[in-house]
Amino acid sequence: MSVKKLSSRQIFGVKRESVERRIEAYFEETNDGKTVVQYAFALLLRNALSVTDFSGMLATIIQQIFLSSQPDDTLCSLAPFFKSYFSGGEWENVVTRLFGNKKNYHAYDATITHYKKYVFEKTTPIDELRNQQYKYTSVFLKENGETHTWSMRDADPNISEEKFQAIIELLSMLTVFEKDGNRLFVEVVSSDLMNCTRRSLIKKKKAPKKNAENEEPEIIEEKPLPFGSTLADLIRPAESEEEEMKITLPAGIQLEDLSEEELLKIVTEQLPEGATLTGLRLDQKEDSQQETNHEPTDVSNQQSDSILSAMSTIEEPPKQKGKQPTKSLVKKNKEIRKRKKERSPENELKEKYFKKRRKSEIKHKKKKR
Repeated sequence: MSVKKLSSRQIFGVKRESVERRIEAYFEETNDGKTVVQYAFALLLRNALSVTDFSGMLATIIQQIFLSSQPDDTLCSLAPFFKSYFSGGEWENVVTRLFGNKKNYHAYDATITHYKKYVFEKTTPIDELRNQQYKYTSVFLKENGETHTWSMRDADPNISEEKFQAIIELLSMLTVFEKDGNRLFVEVVSSDLMNCTRRSLIKKKKAPKKNAENEEPEIIEEKPLPFGSTLADLIRPAESEEEEMKITLPAGIQLEDLSEEELLKIVTEQLPEGATLTGLRLDQKEDSQQETNHEPTDVSNQQSDSILSAMSTIEEPPKQKGKQPTKSLVKKNKEIRKRKKERSPENELKEKYFKKRRKSEIKHKKKKR
């Protein structure tokens, strides 16, 4: 039975032990070191983005590949990220095999120092999240110009935009993730950090007491989510609605005899709990019969010619700072389809370096022959 290549969903979604076992099985059957190194590098990126530990994976296989496989551009470009996998003497052998000498290695390593800083930067300890769970949801441009949605759970909620951008640029360098011959991660279009904390829909049943064997367990029923709603819509507080209510004056008290403070006190006492007064209005009721008969009116009566109305709104709970349901990590580029991906100076430098190094290797081999 042949082992298939792993998908990006498996690399970034499967648990540590399971994904490591699958990669080991793939390497054992195919001996495809170039692909396995890219898998291992993708797990380093996952470790940099996640609050879960994915460091130091596939150490034995990585050592075997770099110390025995034929050098190529993939091994050379990713080697500095696996330096911690080797002892001092072993790493010197890797440098000699891939770069010829230390000078060439340090020249290349200097160009990717910025990326290495973010790859190995520590993430937020999982204990500090207080059972909160987050995930990344990103849209990428594929090689054929279409878009591809990617998500990853156990995200670090405190990640900086600079770090996320650097990690995503490294992800776009990998060629191992593709569909129908098209690379999936060519360029990021947009990315959000979302709060996806789990909650129990049915509470765990407690063991029945001896004297309550016939009692039925209580089931907590959850209302279905509104059609088309998202998690962000549910977390976002609803906007307050202003309501209007009639205010009745105590018997025997005329409106014109009240001071501003006394009127405000009467109105406030009649507001419902949690409501905030936003305004008052005095409505004049037109009554032809009253105007004709000139009958005296009582302001305290609901049928009076002057009706006092109070506008109120239910007070919203205070917003908690730093707990936004979503956080945009990459601003969406609406013109991303209209332009090709520009080569960064660092990428151009890498290409020039590899071309020059390959030429020197060919000359060196010819001299030996």
